[in-house]
Amino acid sequence: MWQVLVKPRRNTVYRAVWQNVPSDEHLVNVKPLVRLMQLGRRLFTIAVKADSTLVRHRVVLQRFNKRTHHWRSFAAVRLTRFTASSQLYTSTGHFRATFRHGTIIRALITKRQALPLMYGPAWSRALRV
Repeated sequence: MWQVLVKPRRNTVYRAVWQNVPSDEHLVNVKPLVRLMQLGRRLFTIAVKADSTLVRHRVVLQRFNKRTHHWRSFAAVRLTRFTASSQLYTSTGHFRATFRHGTIIRALITKRQALPLMYGPAWSRALRV
């Protein structure tokens, strides 16, 4: 048994060799990293890290319904800006919204919006506002 820590790029293929006997290849599809942050009482930002820019792609905003325990979509935000650093692109979008105290929201990039560049869907951690 062994372990290795790597940061794979999209559609990375892994193969192990032990005493000149190779293993089967395993394809790893990588999801983008989605972050939802609250900058002020009504101002929020969404950041999506990937190995290619996702500008002009849409991220869906969802609210958690405590009664039914389901996520419900209520808006979509278009990613408008990006920054690049060491083979990673961070695409960002901003939005303003007012929520009741204690509302739980998250950001979701669907498989259709992430493809063909990345594997999806991917969502952010839940944020209580």
